[in-house]
Amino acid sequence: MRPIHRLKTLFALVVSLVTTSSAAANVIHTEKSLYRNILIYEEGGQRCMSFSRREQ
Repeated sequence: MRPIHRLKTLFALVVSLVTTSSAAANVIHTEKSLYRNILIYEEGGQRCMSFSRREQ
């Protein structure tokens, strides 16, 4: 497997895990920046920032 393909696969896995775990949490803040969408989740007193690509 080529290194770039491995990196893409790893990135897809991480994104799917973050999306799955953050779906159960409460979104407490969202903000659109120039290059990324920023979401802040809270669950059980713990906060997590999530960054996603802007759709153009």
